[in-house]
Amino acid sequence: MTQPRAHKEGVWQEDPKPTFMPEVSDAAKITVKKTFFKHEVTVKGNCPYCFGETEFVYSMKVIPSMLGATVGQGHGEVDITVACRCSHEHEGAPPGELGCGQSWTITLQEN
Repeated sequence: MTQPRAHKEGVWQEDPKPTFMPEVSDAAKITVKKTFFKHEVTVKGNCPYCFGETEFVYSMKVIPSMLGATVGQGHGEVDITVACRCSHEHEGAPPGELGCGQSWTITLQEN
């Protein structure tokens, strides 16, 4: 299990990006809530760039073809771009903008 790390101060959307820590991303808790017309994916953990505690919610519309079935969705891999939504203030962030401005991709295997 990855030990929590102290938040790293940095500017918003730092370029070049800080070092990505895959072990931090891999430790995130991912939940999927499915309804007939929507799948909602929640990623909760620490940002692999700034280590701030973050929670990101991604909604996917599902197009049903018949009761209980979906067309082109619901099976296979789904790539989701996750954005940091930590509550820390990052220098240069637009007013009201949460997170460090960095994003990363996770792949979900849908059965």
